[in-house]
Amino acid sequence: MHFQANWIGVFESIGAQMPGARCWREDGIFYAVTGLELSVFNVALLEATTELTPKRLERIEEQMASLNIPYSVQLCAPIPTPGCITQLQAAGYTELFTDPLRWHEGPLAPFKLNPDIEVRPLENQTERDIYKALVIRGFDLLDSAQEFIDVMLALNNGYHVIAWVGKLPVGAGSVLLCGAEAGVYNVATLPVMRRRGVGAAIMNALHSYALAQGFAGTALASSVMGLALYRHLGYSEDGYQIAYEGRC
Repeated sequence: MHFQANWIGVFESIGAQMPGARCWREDGIFYAVTGLELSVFNVALLEATTELTPKRLERIEEQMASLNIPYSVQLCAPIPTPGCITQLQAAGYTELFTDPLRWHEGPLAPFKLNPDIEVRPLENQTERDIYKALVIRGFDLLDSAQEFIDVMLALNNGYHVIAWVGKLPVGAGSVLLCGAEAGVYNVATLPVMRRRGVGAAIMNALHSYALAQGFAGTALASSVMGLALYRHLGYSEDGYQIAYEGRC
């Protein structure tokens, strides 16, 4: 699946750039450890959509227990309820999220841009701080998410933007050109500015940038509130990203 390839590429990029982070493969599982305190960023990711076996789960727990950090088991699957979820639940794992994945190749479906919205890449630390505040407020995230946003902003293969109405920042987003796929992340709009074309303008900028860099299209994991926008832009279904938090 397109998003899974990018998600793995993101962790590989983090492993190459962030001191102490690392990733490796073993028995059909991709492991990534960033050391961050959020379990979603220390992962055992099933690269195939085959069932998770008891032996594999036991090995995951052995690997992660020695690190003493929060971790999650993740997979991309064609359906939101693959059989291995029952096994994870029975073993005491708790669901973090099941997000629908989307993929679009080539130019976006035609739509009219709001001329009052200008989308520009980040230029300095002040704008990076504005970006973080927009993403945290737009998704109602915990402040602990700032640490990973900082990591994403530091990646060499990321393109990050803010949407402006005059001098007012109203939205943000990123595209990470990691591995063979381009992945869109953190597309957020301030609540008071929703349904005014901010998200569409951000997506147009990010997707166009990826195409200009030679990528066939962009993949993303959608929030519930973003689904209507992505359908309108022509994104098709591409499975689900599923994460269950491990037992520390």
